[in-house]
Amino acid sequence: EQEEFERIIKEKFHIGYLRPYQTLIIRHILDNKDDGKSTNILASLPTGSGKSLCFMAPILLTEGITICLYPLLALMSDQANRFISSSIYPVVLRGGMSKKERIDSFRLLKEKKSKVLITNIEMLSFLINSKEIDSIIERIETVVIDEVHTLLEWGESFRPSFLEIDKILQYIKPKNIFAFSATIDKVNGKRIIDKVFNGIKPYIVHSSSDRENIFYHSIRTLSLKRDILNILKDKALCPSVIFCNSREKTEDLALFLRKYKFDAFYYHAKMSNENKKSTEKWFMNSQDGVLVATIAFGMGVDKNNIRSIIHTYIPLKASSFLQESGRAGRDGKLAYAVLLYNDKDISRLNQMVELSYPPLAFIEDIYQKIHIFYDIPYEHGAGRELKFDLVEFCKHFSLSRSKTYYAIMYLDRLGHITYSEDTDIPTRVKIIPDRQQLYGIDLPKREMTQLLELFMRQYTGIFSYPVPVDENSLSRHLGCSVAQLRVLMYEMSLEHVLKYVPADNSTLIFLRHPRLRPGDIDLKPLYYNRLKESTKLRALEMEQYCTSDDQCRSARLIRYFGQSDVQDCGKCDVCRARKGRSRDILMKWFGEHPNWTEAELFDFMANPSSGLSAADVEIARDIIDSGM
Repeated sequence: EQEEFERIIKEKFHIGYLRPYQTLIIRHILDNKDDGKSTNILASLPTGSGKSLCFMAPILLTEGITICLYPLLALMSDQANRFISSSIYPVVLRGGMSKKERIDSFRLLKEKKSKVLITNIEMLSFLINSKEIDSIIERIETVVIDEVHTLLEWGESFRPSFLEIDKILQYIKPKNIFAFSATIDKVNGKRIIDKVFNGIKPYIVHSSSDRENIFYHSIRTLSLKRDILNILKDKALCPSVIFCNSREKTEDLALFLRKYKFDAFYYHAKMSNENKKSTEKWFMNSQDGVLVATIAFGMGVDKNNIRSIIHTYIPLKASSFLQESGRAGRDGKLAYAVLLYNDKDISRLNQMVELSYPPLAFIEDIYQKIHIFYDIPYEHGAGRELKFDLVEFCKHFSLSRSKTYYAIMYLDRLGHITYSEDTDIPTRVKIIPDRQQLYGIDLPKREMTQLLELFMRQYTGIFSYPVPVDENSLSRHLGCSVAQLRVLMYEMSLEHVLKYVPADNSTLIFLRHPRLRPGDIDLKPLYYNRLKESTKLRALEMEQYCTSDDQCRSARLIRYFGQSDVQDCGKCDVCRARKGRSRDILMKWFGEHPNWTEAELFDFMANPSSGLSAADVEIARDIIDSGM
C-alpha cells in the first residue's frame, strides 16, 4: 500500500524518485496514521533536500486542516505556488489583510473548500481566541513549522512573537507537529523540543548540515571589486549570488559588474513587487547571471544550479552564513561559498554588536517618540496599526537611523509593539457578482471580459475573498503592460465588478498595549545583557571562521552545530593550503631518508613536531605511488 502511495506521490508532484530522508519521514507518518497515532517530527535536513514534500504528500490522505508556518513572506508565497502547481489550493493569511478578508479566508477552510492554511506566527498569534480560529480549531490536524531554528534566533532578536509558539500550539492542540530546519545545533535542538513539543522527544531525523559539494573559502581582500571580478571570470562559478549588507551596495556592485559585461542585476526589499518578480524570473532562467542581493533574496530561493555564493560582509552568526551559503549547489554538483573580508570588516562586526544593542534609556525614548509622532496620548493607542517611515521618523527627531532601528527591534522583541518591515502584500482581487450575475453584465471593454475569464480560470476562491494575483502573468496573457493592467482593474472596480486591492509594501507598527508613562516600561535589563553577550559570542565565532587557518572551514562550521565527529573536507582553502605544506614536509623527509622504512615513516608522521596529521597519510601514499 505504501509503495502504491509513493507511486501516486511521484505522479502528483512530478518527481522521478523519493530521496532517502523523504521516504523515511513519509513512511513514518503513514505508519503512525495507520496505527491511529499522532506524529511529532523534528527534522534537520540540509537545504535542497526536499523538505516540503515530506508534509505536502501526507496532505493527500488527510481530511483535516494543515497549518504551514513560515518566517518570511517570500517562503509563504513560494510554498503556496508549490501547492497550487500540485492542484492543492491553500488559503494564505498575511499581515495587512482586512477583517472581512480574514473571515472570507476562514470560510473556505470551514466549508472544506481548502484544507491548507499558510501563514506566519505573528498572524496566528494575533488570531488566538478569535472567532475565526475557533471556527476551524476542531479540524486542525497538523501544524508544520518550516525554518524552525528561526523561532529562537529571530525570536530572541527581532521577531519576539516567535517565542509564543508554545502557547499557540497549546491552544490549537494539533494531532501532529512537523518541524523542519537545515541548521539546528544540539543546544537549540533541546530548546526547540521544549518549546515546540512541550519537552516530549519527537521522532528526530538528523542529517549532517555539511554539504560535501560546497567548498568554503575565506579571503582577506585588499580590493573587494577586483577580487569579485577575478572570481567570476571563471564561468564555472556562475550563476552566482553576491550578498551585500545594504541596498545601496547591491545597486553599486551590480552596476560595476555590468560595466565589465557581466549579466548582473540587484535585488533588495525596497524594490517594487513587479521588479522583484521580474528579477526573480530572470535569475531562475539564467545560466550565467550574477544576482547582487541583500538577504531579502534568501530562504525563498529555489534555484538548483547556483554555482557560487559570495559574501561581501561577515554575517553575525554562523547559522546565517551556513543557511545563505547552502543556496549553492542544490543540484549536487560542485559549488563554492566565498567570504571576502578585510580588517575593517572585523572592526565593523564588533561595532555591529554594539550598534544592535542601543542603551536602554535610548530605547525607552524611542518608545515615547513613536507615540508622540502619531499624537497618541498616554493610556491610548492599543490595537492601532500605523504606517511607518523610518527615514521620515528619524529626520523629524534628528535620530541615527541604525540606532533607532535596533531600538524598535528591541521594543518589538519585548512585545510592546509589532514591527512588520516591508510587508510586501501583493495585489489582491475579488469578483463581486456571482457567476450567474456575471452573464447579465455588459462590460464597456473587451479586455475586461478577457480578464474576468483569466481570473475565473486561474484563481480558486476569487468569488469568495480577495486572492493574490500575479500581475506579470496576467499582463502577458492580455498582451499589455502591468501599468495598463492596473488601470484596467481599477476601471473594473468602478464598474462594481471587482474588489481591487493594490499591492502594498509599507512598513507597519502595531501597538500592542496603551501608551505607557516614562518609568513604567519594563525593558528587562538582565535579558538585554544576556542577549548582548550571546551575540558577542556568535560574532567571535564568525571572526574566527574568517581569520583562522588552523581548522578546515567546513568542519569548523559543522562543529558550531554540536557535531564533533566531523572529517576535514580536504577541499576548502585551509585544507588545500595544508595539503601543500604537508606534501612539502613529506617530500623533504623522503629526500633525507632514501632508505626509509614504513615504521620510520609512521613514527615521523605520528610525532607532533612534524606538523603532520593522520589525514596526511593519503598524501604520503600518493608520493610513494608516484615512485619516490
